[in-house]
Amino acid sequence: MKGEQGGLAAHQSARKEMTRGASLALLARLGALVEAAGFPIFLWLYGSVTFGLFATLYAFVRIASGVTQMGMDVALQRFVPSYDNEVDVLRALLVALVTTLGAGILGALALIVFAPDIARLINGEGQDITHVVGIIRVYAWTLPLWTGVEVLTACVRARRKFGPEIRIRFFYEQVLRILFAVILAVAGMTAYGLFLAHIVSMAIAAILSMALVSRYFDLKKLPTIGFDPKLAGTMLHYALPMMPATLIQRFFSELPVVLLNVIIPGAAGATAAGLYSIARKLSSVMQVIHNSFDYVIAPLTAFQKGRGGRDAIADMYAYSTRLMIAFGLVLAGGMIGARHALLDLLGPEAKPAAVALVILVLGRLSTFFFGQAPAMVRILASTYWTLANGILGLLAMGALLYFLVDDYGPAGAAIAASAGLIISRGLPLFEVAVLSRLWPYSVKCGGL
Repeated sequence: MKGEQGGLAAHQSARKEMTRGASLALLARLGALVEAAGFPIFLWLYGSVTFGLFATLYAFVRIASGVTQMGMDVALQRFVPSYDNEVDVLRALLVALVTTLGAGILGALALIVFAPDIARLINGEGQDITHVVGIIRVYAWTLPLWTGVEVLTACVRARRKFGPEIRIRFFYEQVLRILFAVILAVAGMTAYGLFLAHIVSMAIAAILSMALVSRYFDLKKLPTIGFDPKLAGTMLHYALPMMPATLIQRFFSELPVVLLNVIIPGAAGATAAGLYSIARKLSSVMQVIHNSFDYVIAPLTAFQKGRGGRDAIADMYAYSTRLMIAFGLVLAGGMIGARHALLDLLGPEAKPAAVALVILVLGRLSTFFFGQAPAMVRILASTYWTLANGILGLLAMGALLYFLVDDYGPAGAAIAASAGLIISRGLPLFEVAVLSRLWPYSVKCGGL
């Protein structure tokens, strides 16, 4: 009896930590809503073509950051919670910072060098090619800043501290971007203003992220801690297979935006990319719920795994799945019912995005029934399972994009993206069941 009571208490404690962390992560990710609220402002101040170019380059840099992060944002979630020795923790942090800083700078330099080729790839009718090249070369410096913010905030999450990044991701990264965009447009910088606003807001976020990390890690010891090549090799061995998997997840979000601009000729391509970006950003409210649980489940599972807490892992897995489904059904119904009102708030230019919005919301809702299976596979199984799942989903999305985008525009892109997500997130549900014997719908595990 005492053993059962002790196990129940442990499960309740793990549930409490998980739900609290997910709630805080949810608040942090609501910055996506603030960003969506800025869309009508950007459209009004900068025009649909410049906004479409911004959406395309934003997508391009976000995909590139999936490479420059080197999988270290995921590796930190696995290694840091499992260490009891503070020296090992700092060495892991040093490996992550050194590798990603170098990769981010090299990535920015590559974008600068190949800016003319990228500019020719992007369709922007009425845009002078020299002007576009200049924008790309300026905006390239967003890449190391973006990489830094992602990795630094991942360091904090690895400490199982899920709330402190809220002010950074919500206010400094999102609200300041809108504020600077307005100021620069009023000052007459309508050509570069939107891009410079993003760079400045990301620079402030990166500085504050470093200050935040210093609260949970003794950064003064980093110069003397010594770089551990063996640990670096171990982390890279884990992280590099995760890098394509992370990159593939970025492809699911951003590749349709890029391909809409490439496949559809002229200014229509930029406009279609902008419309899909609006639908994707609004539907990302659903993704906010999924990511909030993902950010919490990954480090907590690694923590419990290191201590042999298999029952606690099973309980969190099942409990989080039930919560996700409950929240997802309510939110999806509300968004579909209010889709026209939501798009009206963004202005008349956004109305054609309604069909794409419904498709993306239903696609994301479908993935909620798989729970946090992708995060469980990342932590409990070989990283190559995650890579294989992502590749299969990406191939499905790519094939559908090829056949649907030209005829159906943003709606076709939404169908392709939804299908890819369902495949890549549905397969882990069965892999976790086979490899780890965990099933989120078991009455024994996570029953409410």
